[in-house]
Amino acid sequence: MNNYKMQLSAQQERQITARRFQKLQTDLRLGMIEYINEKGTDIVKILAKGYFDKLKSIETIISDALSSDDINKISQAIKTNKRSVTRLKFAYQSIATQLPGFKEEFEASTMQFIEDVGSKGGVLNDISCSLMPGFFYMRTYLS
Repeated sequence: MNNYKMQLSAQQERQITARRFQKLQTDLRLGMIEYINEKGTDIVKILAKGYFDKLKSIETIISDALSSDDINKISQAIKTNKRSVTRLKFAYQSIATQLPGFKEEFEASTMQFIEDVGSKGGVLNDISCSLMPGFFYMRTYLS
């Protein structure tokens, strides 16, 4: 029974992590679109299209990985996202240099998103750790 409770607890933590990430992703996307449409020039809107294309690619990879219990699929998503995140950062910086106030408005949430999708402390890493064999043992006896 104790093992079941631990598994349920880990599953709930995964769901909370996934929901937090999805909220961040939605807030970031909608906020940027609104800000760029309101204050952006035609050049900024062209740069933004490239940014949103890259963002959509990452979001698709993440959504597929979040819905999976396959640790190999999640690991592959982390590797793929490391390359994609670099491109996303450059696209973000291009917009930030062209649009006053953009960086101040979106820097924190953009950096959080980048950490979540492309680093060891990110949402996919947290979820893949919870799927590893021995996680429940380590969590119970080493905590």
